[in-house]
Amino acid sequence: MGSQDKQAAATSPKAGDRPALLILDMVNCFDFEGAEALEPGALEAARRIARLRQEFRAHSWPVVYVNDNFGEWLSEPYELVARALEKDNPVTEMLKPGHGDFFIIKPQFSGFYATNLPAATTARRQQAGAEWNRDRHLRPVHRR
Repeated sequence: MGSQDKQAAATSPKAGDRPALLILDMVNCFDFEGAEALEPGALEAARRIARLRQEFRAHSWPVVYVNDNFGEWLSEPYELVARALEKDNPVTEMLKPGHGDFFIIKPQFSGFYATNLPAATTARRQQAGAEWNRDRHLRPVHRR
């Protein structure tokens, strides 16, 4: 093992210690009062988040979407994304979840209270896919 490989191994996070990227409420319909004023800032934030997400995916670190359910309690993640994309929506288009990303639907106003966020941020991603679909509120994203 060369010195660069040893240095990389020494500085790489262990599976339980690796970072996770939380993307909060960026799948959005922008259909509320005052949304037009927020969209330019949201678009700039989306560009920065997209670059950061690319870095996380390159390292195989978890990307976790935590999002409102738009008042639709029985929604699936792909349905929320589709609803947000019903109109021209560059923010959601830029940040739509990919295969292997996690999507947590918040039951109320917080992604940290009464959700499976702790499981998403501590679980080891040995296999992406249906095996992760063990809990109704913590699901990998699959496109339909």
